[in-house]
Amino acid sequence: MGIEQKVNQKLSSHPAAKKTVKRCYQRLSRALFPKVMSEGEIEKISPDDSFEYFFGYYGLCPEDISGRYALCLKVINAYKNVAPAEKAEIVLIDLEKDRGDSARYRTIAETRTWNVQQGCMLQWLGPDYSERVIYNDFRDGRYCSVILNVFTLEEKVMPEPVYTVSADGSFALTLDFSRLHRLRPGYGYSNLPDSTAPEKCPDAPCIKRIDLTNGEVTPLFKYTDFASFEPRPEMQGAEHKVNHLMISPGGERFMVLHRWFCGSRKYTRLVTADINGGDMYNLSDDDMVSHCFWKDDKTILAYENKKDTGNGYYLMTDKTAGYRYIWQGMGADGHPSYSPDGKYAVTDTYPDATRIAKIYVTREDDEAGFRFKAAARVFAPFRYDNDTRCDLHPRWSRDSRSVWFDSVFEGRRALYRVAAVKDIAAPEEKPLVSCVIPTYKRSEMLTRAIDSVLAQTYGNVEVLVVDDNEPGDEFSVATRERLKIYEGESRVRLVTQEKHINGAVARNEGAKSALGKYVAFLDDDDEWLPEKLDMQVALLESGADIQGASALYCITRGEKVIRRCKEYSTDDLQFKVLDRDVAIFTSTFIALRTAFLEMGGFDPELRRHQDLQLFTDFLTGHKIGLVPEPLTVIHTDSEINRPDSRKLIEVKKAFFNSVEPVINTYDRRRQKSIRNAHRFEIVLMAVKERNISTALRYFLRAGISPRAYKEVLSRLYNRKG
Repeated sequence: MGIEQKVNQKLSSHPAAKKTVKRCYQRLSRALFPKVMSEGEIEKISPDDSFEYFFGYYGLCPEDISGRYALCLKVINAYKNVAPAEKAEIVLIDLEKDRGDSARYRTIAETRTWNVQQGCMLQWLGPDYSERVIYNDFRDGRYCSVILNVFTLEEKVMPEPVYTVSADGSFALTLDFSRLHRLRPGYGYSNLPDSTAPEKCPDAPCIKRIDLTNGEVTPLFKYTDFASFEPRPEMQGAEHKVNHLMISPGGERFMVLHRWFCGSRKYTRLVTADINGGDMYNLSDDDMVSHCFWKDDKTILAYENKKDTGNGYYLMTDKTAGYRYIWQGMGADGHPSYSPDGKYAVTDTYPDATRIAKIYVTREDDEAGFRFKAAARVFAPFRYDNDTRCDLHPRWSRDSRSVWFDSVFEGRRALYRVAAVKDIAAPEEKPLVSCVIPTYKRSEMLTRAIDSVLAQTYGNVEVLVVDDNEPGDEFSVATRERLKIYEGESRVRLVTQEKHINGAVARNEGAKSALGKYVAFLDDDDEWLPEKLDMQVALLESGADIQGASALYCITRGEKVIRRCKEYSTDDLQFKVLDRDVAIFTSTFIALRTAFLEMGGFDPELRRHQDLQLFTDFLTGHKIGLVPEPLTVIHTDSEINRPDSRKLIEVKKAFFNSVEPVINTYDRRRQKSIRNAHRFEIVLMAVKERNISTALRYFLRAGISPRAYKEVLSRLYNRKG
């Protein structure tokens, strides 16, 4: 957590002091640093006049399905009041006409209820998104919503306002906008007083369903329903509200933020339920959830707090405890959403110390991984601040190529769009490589490993640090502390596990979370030389019939190199590995991620010899190439898990159980050679320990051929790995 975030957290319970400190800090920063008004391929959509224009909330698209028409609100003033009493015009913009052509802009309606954050929930109505729009209004002394044909101006009035609308346009969900306005200025409406104000947890409907075909309204939940659902002690005597409803793409479920206030302390949890008012699920209950978006019908992206990993963006699977921490480089809250084609995601930031807000676009898939681009940077004048601020609220175009946003960098609210994916969409010459680093009880060595990956001459990498400690223990805490230095590094992310099992499981979990075309592995006490990935990826991309690549290495103890791997041939490599003639360490290896997953990865039953098992099984159906350069440094200073002869015997038994089917494919002579090579490793370990009985027992099991003993011992002392 950076210093700004720490100060913000400390002052969160003192809002007046927080505003003053923030304003002074930003004015000083703005004075000291270069002035930036805007950056990016930004196109202004709204007209140049004395009015203010904006669209509203994130996650909605101002465009119709054809991309010709766009919607926005036109108001006199949007910086003095969060929910002004004056009317707002609803403007239809013909994007095929020039900005200077008055025929480009046409007022099609007015609304008497709106706010500076979400407007009047103006949006195109599905399933065609071509002629009808829906928006909220205040008529005959009550809130309502209006379905309007933008060409004929024929309208249909619904008895309730809408908050979120189904993709097919058949129904919507709503909440109490008056209570929301009282408890969160700028998000509700001010036309009516909050009738529930005297009650902290009203026994009254808080979420309703509206049938947009016939206007039928069905109450789904009361405030008391949320307070009694998996209650927490802090809910007793607290004031409750709901906010941020969003229907899933398929229209079967919705999500809602349930918030309750204990004095100045605010708690939030993310709850999902079906659209008929049942099957509630407490998806996130770690005190803080902010902006969310359905990636698909089962996955939700949210900026939230997780007690193990802190604040950040997470992908959660509905009705499960599963989640994935993503975008560690995006350390601040924003308004995230996925593009219609699912290839990209966008989020924004609030103004920083120099009053600059940013829009970030990322591409997220197995081929490209996470690639971030700052699509736009814009200045936020000081009069647009606090509750009347102008959030960018980025929204995708229908074709997933550009992003619409509201901004005030020209002095008043206006509607813009930016060419968001022009560069990020282009295929990279170099595919993403995911480096998996499991760490167990030695976080002090971790930064050396991570830094060696980030220092690669091959820049398109991501680092997945898999916490292999017991959740919450001192080593897990130390790991998170160590990773704080990478909070601004989007290429580094943490993978958590429910419990510690072993390194094999940790590596498999990392590979499953990886986004790269290739997956590589690095032990937390080893390091790569800078050109490792450049040379290995070049070999893999050369067209050779290989699915993995290794490299030479050196082994060190302290500052001294104690062994260098000699060059070897990859012919008959599986037998050479089994026969201990060639050692390929995990930290030297890179493979096609699909090939790694296809062969089953590391055997979760093995605590040691995982590298031997991996290469044995991988080479059963795939080929490995070699870069004949020493590109990995294997450090042997750590004493963690270093076995004695007794443990080594158990390790060998488990290893042979794992790869027995492969060994049995060789003839009897080769099988015997393999087993004797491993027996002599036990002999050497026992001799070092002066455990003569064990050394003698395994020496005799290898047979009585002096020639065989000489050959195996020679290979053990002088093997090419």
